[in-house]
Amino acid sequence: MAKAKVLEAVEGEVEWMSAKAELVELARAYLAEDVAEKGAKDRKALMREPIMELISEVVREEVPLARKTLNIPREEIDGPFGGDIRLWLQMKFPEWTIDSVVTTQKAYEIEIAENDALVKYEFEVDGYKFGRTITRSSPVFDGDGLHEDPEFLGLGAEDILVETTIYELDERRASRYLAENPDSAPIFARHTQPGKVAAKLLPFQPLKEEG
Repeated sequence: MAKAKVLEAVEGEVEWMSAKAELVELARAYLAEDVAEKGAKDRKALMREPIMELISEVVREEVPLARKTLNIPREEIDGPFGGDIRLWLQMKFPEWTIDSVVTTQKAYEIEIAENDALVKYEFEVDGYKFGRTITRSSPVFDGDGLHEDPEFLGLGAEDILVETTIYELDERRASRYLAENPDSAPIFARHTQPGKVAAKLLPFQPLKEEG
C-alpha cells in the first residue's frame, strides 16, 4: 500500500493524500525551489566581478604594494622563454606585474610590483567582513612538445617520459568478433568490469504551466 500523507482540511477534517498526489505536490515545490536557486546563483555571479573590482580599489587605497628590482641573466630568459619577459614573470612571479625593463648585454633589470588584483587582503566595513585570497592551478606539462625538442633529445633523458596509451573497446567490432569466436568470451570477461548500478533522480518537468 502506498504511503499516504495526512493533511488537515480547512474544515478540520482529515484528508488522505495518495503517494502519486503527494509526489506531484513535492515536485511543484521542488521546481519552485530549483528556479529560485538558479536565479539566486545567476544574480550572485553577476555581482562577483564588481565586488572583486571594489576590493581591488580598497587594496589600492589602503595597502602599500611591494616593489622590487630584479637582475636576471639574459640566458635565463632568452633560452627557455625566447626572450619573453612577461612569460618568464608568469612562471616565476605570477602575482606581480612589470613596471619597467632595462636590457643590457648580459642581463635584464626588471622592476616589478604586486598586482593589486591579486593581493590577499581582508577588511571589515559596517559589520561586513570582506576578503580575497588566491588559488593556484598546476602547470600544464606538454610531454609531446618536450619529446620533440631536439635539445631534450640531446640530453639522453627520454626515460623520464612515460608514454600512456588508453585502449577503448569498439563495441560493434567486439560484438561481431565474439559472435564469430564464442570461445574467446572468457578472455574478454576477465578484463571487463561491470558497470555500477545506481538510482538517479530524473529532473522534474512540469507537464503544463501552473495556473
